Amino acid sequence: MPYKLTNTQWRKLQPYVSARSRRGRPPADARRTLEAVVYVLSSGCRWDELPAEMGSHVTAWRRWRKWKEDGTMDIIQAAIPVQLSAPPKSRV
Repeated sequence: MPYKLTNTQWRKLQPYVSARSRRGRPPADARRTLEAVVYVLSSGCRWDELPAEMGSHVTAWRRWRKWKEDGTMDIIQAAIPVQLSAPPKSRV
């Protein structure tokens, strides 16, 4: 079952994960993308096995990579009460 953020969790994390589009297409929905990232990290599935209804696995992977690099994943892990681990290696 896909992970769903509570409204309280979302309010706490929204300022850190909302993508700001400088130009081009509007960014993917930040809450949906965060839920997709949490799903992959908590379930152990590969990025390319992310259920289609959770959005693009490429978008989720790119955001995870960005959040890992900028420290946002540390904030996410502190706010979400599930065991998150590194995702399995897979082609994106």
